[in-house]
Amino acid sequence: MMKKKINPEELEYKNLLQRTLADFENYKKRIESEKALWTNSAKAEIVENLLPVMDNLVLMVNHKPAELQDNSWAQGVELVAKQIEESLLDEGIEKITPEVNEKFDPNLHEAISATEDKKVQSGHIVKMQKPGYKIGDKIIRVAQVITAK
Repeated sequence: MMKKKINPEELEYKNLLQRTLADFENYKKRIESEKALWTNSAKAEIVENLLPVMDNLVLMVNHKPAELQDNSWAQGVELVAKQIEESLLDEGIEKITPEVNEKFDPNLHEAISATEDKKVQSGHIVKMQKPGYKIGDKIIRVAQVITAK
């Protein structure tokens, strides 16, 4: 059986087709990557605008008067706060909640004050004031913390 000899023009077209297909695959991957980036940026922007509302809702829940502990309206407010947090998680938004005695990380935390605390090592977190949020590697808001002197 004899092999068919490919003429140079056919070889050139074959190579062009292979390069075109490879370029198209790279284009599709780049577009998918950019689409994910745009989507995450849009989500981050929306969440950033909603965080003050969420912070105030959490403050309401955390400072609920004792006489309203069994009040159905107050329990509804708590439910709404939980639903918002669950919705954020469903959208890939992660909460940054540093623990007491965790080392302060300026990439994830903002020290809003420092205090003396013999139980906590200097430069470590004494208390979290507000949680931070991130989507993927993008920080939407750093967690606000109080550190030990």
